[in-house]
Amino acid sequence: LVGYANESQISNCHVVVSNSRVGVSFSNGEEYIHKAHVGGIAGESKLSIIRNSDVKLTDAVLCAQGYDVSKYQSMYAFFSVGGILGFSESGSDNTSHIGRVGTQLLNCKVISNNQMQKDVIIASLEKGDEVTAGGLVGCTFNNFLAKNCSVDITKGNIVAQKTGTTDSATYGSNAGGIIGRLEHT
Repeated sequence: LVGYANESQISNCHVVVSNSRVGVSFSNGEEYIHKAHVGGIAGESKLSIIRNSDVKLTDAVLCAQGYDVSKYQSMYAFFSVGGILGFSESGSDNTSHIGRVGTQLLNCKVISNNQMQKDVIIASLEKGDEVTAGGLVGCTFNNFLAKNCSVDITKGNIVAQKTGTTDSATYGSNAGGIIGRLEHT
């Protein structure tokens, strides 16, 4: 629905994906690719509200896949995938805006039905920094809020993986049924 939502409101939206693959995939050798965020409603957001919306996946995949991004040594060099939202930027710096609410998900749900076991939400890198995958949100930072949200995945997997054998990244691979990585929230 949206690649990047900045100080936006998304309400009453319904995304249905069947027998398809939604996401980004980078080939080995592509340079300057250091992050990719994919979500059923929004790939990335900052100070936005997503309410009364849902994503229905039937034999479908949400994915961000890449190769070597190890030259980017920061926590923002990562791939993040979520059923509703891939990555939520910081709502504040935790000092000057204490108590301020950042991105919000209100009354949202993800439903995935598959005929066979398959990867439904996947973030994958060969080598580099963090990869996160979550049923609702891949990764979120300061002051994120989720209320009355649900994830229902039948015969499916949520996967965050690094496929390479050597890696000097600071952050690991994180996967969760609701949120892959939740920090300062």
